[in-house]
Amino acid sequence: PFISYGKSEHPNKEYREQMEDFSNFKILSIKNMNFSYFSIFDGHSGIEVPMFLRDNYHNYLKNELESKVFTNNLESNNQIIISSIKNSFEKIDHDIINNNKFKNNNGSTGTIILIYRDINRPLIKTLICANIGDSKGFIINKNSIRQITKDHNCDNANEVKRIKSSGGLIFQGRVYGSLMLTRSFGDKEYKQCGVMASPDFFCEIINDDDLYAIIASDGVWDVVSRDQLFQLSKKNMSSVDFAKKIIITAMEGGTRDNV
Repeated sequence: PFISYGKSEHPNKEYREQMEDFSNFKILSIKNMNFSYFSIFDGHSGIEVPMFLRDNYHNYLKNELESKVFTNNLESNNQIIISSIKNSFEKIDHDIINNNKFKNNNGSTGTIILIYRDINRPLIKTLICANIGDSKGFIINKNSIRQITKDHNCDNANEVKRIKSSGGLIFQGRVYGSLMLTRSFGDKEYKQCGVMASPDFFCEIINDDDLYAIIASDGVWDVVSRDQLFQLSKKNMSSVDFAKKIIITAMEGGTRDNV
């Protein structure tokens, strides 16, 4: 369902003791449909949660999708897939927070993209993005760039309001002065105050004008603006070269995080 893809990363050891960003790509074959699955999980306070997500989340999603009955309606199928993603996000989070091998403050963002052709409309290619946390995603076409994720952190006024309405406190720009994210996998000590693993979604039919779909951790977005990203896309690079160029740009921009 995709033309090409590229991946690039840098641990940035000058500022970070270990690499806590993990990604995965799979073809998920389910009921005569092939889903191109891309994911990135940016961990904090350890590698255990993002590594677990990298190795296991796609199986949770596949199990959810295999349990569903798809229809002859494209929009209905998109809603089935969205529901499956939501359920699988929440189920794997439940298993993480109830597993004693993960510490109370172990957590991770999660951003995934699924690209697929509907079984009944093979000429239509749909992209669905789901995210929790601040690992952003963008789609770039010939004329524009648009963000396909929402930032779930303490800079988001709606998220701050939601945390407070759930009984949580925010000070020093963080949940209880510690956690910057308002949605995440793990972080079991914050789950009672509104921090959750229910994702936001973006769903769109993509066409030949759409050149790139990009997901990356905040180590990139701390220093690379959407305008920079759009200008880079005009150099007409392959997916592999574009991925490398994004990482190089983040390193040259002085990021102090894993990318």
